[in-house]
Amino acid sequence: MTSGIEDIKNGDVVTPTSLQYKADAGTRWAYHNAYVKLQEVVAKTTNQT
Repeated sequence: MTSGIEDIKNGDVVTPTSLQYKADAGTRWAYHNAYVKLQEVVAKTTNQT
C-alpha cells in the first residue's frame, strides 16, 4: 500500500490511466486495488480465471 501510485477511484477498474505516479514508493500510504492488475497477469499466463 506504499507503492506511490495515485489512489484508484474506480473500484477494481485498473487501467494504465488509473495507475498514475503520485509520490516516491514508500513515502505515502494509500489503500488501492492495483493488485487487480497482477490478477490479470497471473490469469493470462496460466490460462485460468
